[in-house]
Amino acid sequence: MGSCSTPGQEETAVALARKLGQFQAKHGERRQFLALMQDLTAKRTSSPAMLEFLSELFNAANREGDYCQTLLKLFDVYCGTGDFAKAAECLDRAAEVDPYDSGHNKRLDMLKGKIDDNKFKAIASRFTSTKPSAAETAIEHEATLGASTLQDLMLQAEILFSTACATRQSNVYREFRNFSRVKNSATKICSGFTSPPG
Repeated sequence: MGSCSTPGQEETAVALARKLGQFQAKHGERRQFLALMQDLTAKRTSSPAMLEFLSELFNAANREGDYCQTLLKLFDVYCGTGDFAKAAECLDRAAEVDPYDSGHNKRLDMLKGKIDDNKFKAIASRFTSTKPSAAETAIEHEATLGASTLQDLMLQAEILFSTACATRQSNVYREFRNFSRVKNSATKICSGFTSPPG
C-alpha cells in the first residue's frame, strides 16, 4: 500500500486500504489499522484521495483530533494545487470540530478572494462566534470588577470578624484566668476561716 501511494496510483492505494480496513474491522483490529494508516501517511506525502479516506476513518472512529489534523493537511494540499473550493470545505469541516485552533484565521486569510464570498462568510462566522466582541469583553470586565470588589469587601469583613472574635476570646480567656486566680485566692482565704482553731 505504501508503494501504491505514489502519484497516479492513489485510487489503487485507497481501494486496497478500504479492503484492508474492512478485513481488520471484521477481526476486531480497527485500532491497529488506524495506527498503521497513520504511520504510512506520516512517512510519505499523501495524496488527496488517501487523506480523504483517512479523514473518513478518523471521523467514523470518533477520533476528532486526528480527523481535524487530517482535514488541515488536506487544506494545505488543496491550497497547494489551487483547488480553493475543496480547501474551503476542509477548513469548514475542521472548524466545525475545533473552532479554537490558532491557525484557522491565517488559513481563512489564504482563501480570501479565492472562494465564493458567502462561503467565506460562513466559514468566518465559525471563528467570530468563538471570540467575544469588545463590548461583551468590557461588560464582562465591569461585572468581574464588581464581583471582585464585593469579594474583597467580604474577605475584609471576614478578617475583621475573625480578628474581633479572636480578640474577644483572648479577653474572655484573660478574664477567666483572672477569675480563676481570684477564685483560688478566695478559696485559700475561705479555707483559713473554716478550719478549726488549733
